[in-house]
Amino acid sequence: MHDFDEINDATDQDEGDITHDTIINETVQDENSTISVDSENTVTNKSTNYFRIVEHNINSLKGKREELAGLIETENPDCLVLVETKLDSSFKSSEFFDQKVWNVVVREDRNAFGGGIIIAVLRKYIASPVKIEYENENPELYWIKIDTIKKQKSMYICGLYRSQRDIRSANTMDCLRESIEKLPGRKGQNHIIITGDINLHIDWTRNLPQKNSTTKHLDVKLIEICDDYNLEQKVNFPTRLENTLDIFCTNNPSKVINI
Repeated sequence: MHDFDEINDATDQDEGDITHDTIINETVQDENSTISVDSENTVTNKSTNYFRIVEHNINSLKGKREELAGLIETENPDCLVLVETKLDSSFKSSEFFDQKVWNVVVREDRNAFGGGIIIAVLRKYIASPVKIEYENENPELYWIKIDTIKKQKSMYICGLYRSQRDIRSANTMDCLRESIEKLPGRKGQNHIIITGDINLHIDWTRNLPQKNSTTKHLDVKLIEICDDYNLEQKVNFPTRLENTLDIFCTNNPSKVINI
């Protein structure tokens, strides 16, 4: 698990499937928040003093209402990033979320057979989608902004899914770089979190592509993005076989309490 110390401010099954439970030590709406990221089913601190992000490759929400409810009850998240939701317009968000409790800030469906992202935040926080115009077709990469009070920084959270089968996934790293450049606010001053299932093969202990990586050109692009924007990737264990396919990157690593 990892800690932050200031925040105010889930058939297209690929390789990854993990739950991240993230705490960041921050202050959001008069509360000291923290973002923590946990390995599967590991519960750490449920204190209201923490802002917890759970990222999960759900591999289709269809028929998993009870599973999602169990995840929420167990992990007690403030923010949910679900990838591979595999929904279409015939499914309503209210089938899965109590909309008096949850604000589904982003829901982007690919189709009922693959892809899709949901980013949901508890309604006690002020959250909104960040609209970015991309030069190339956006794969599956979306940002939200969580506004805070007392003139502290807003927090920008990116949820992404890089499919190995969707042709648009070739644009993922370029769109990620472009989106960081186009975020509102002063460049280099935003509090940034990037989490999701990227299906890349990086040795994060050395910040190099794995020797047997089949995605080296994309591995290098993500490593360079982290270097250029002072992002630290905090998931330091394999999330599928020997690979760390799910990531949690932040430019405020000292504030991440647990992963």
